[in-house]
Amino acid sequence: MTKVTVNFSDGRQMQSGYSTKTSSGTYEIFPNDWCCVDPANPLKKKHRGRVCQFTGNSRERKDIAGKPSSLSAVVRFSDTGKIGYVDPSDLVPASPEQIPTEK
Repeated sequence: MTKVTVNFSDGRQMQSGYSTKTSSGTYEIFPNDWCCVDPANPLKKKHRGRVCQFTGNSRERKDIAGKPSSLSAVVRFSDTGKIGYVDPSDLVPASPEQIPTEK
């Protein structure tokens, strides 16, 4: 069982857990941490394997009726420098080899 706790800069926390055959552990992600997008669902392909920096901000997703349904984590991707939105439970800490070096 893998447990992920994402700490947003406004003080909110989001916790999730999932079970896979390959990974286990407990992760805590804070603003400005480097992460890798690694969804537990094998069918979820968007942003898979991309390295990003968690900005600490969140964005509410809304359902068809306009009511808040869930949160997205705001990240900055290292390969393009662009902002993106991912499910917080899909973030895992990046390994030291994945973290880009400053130029």
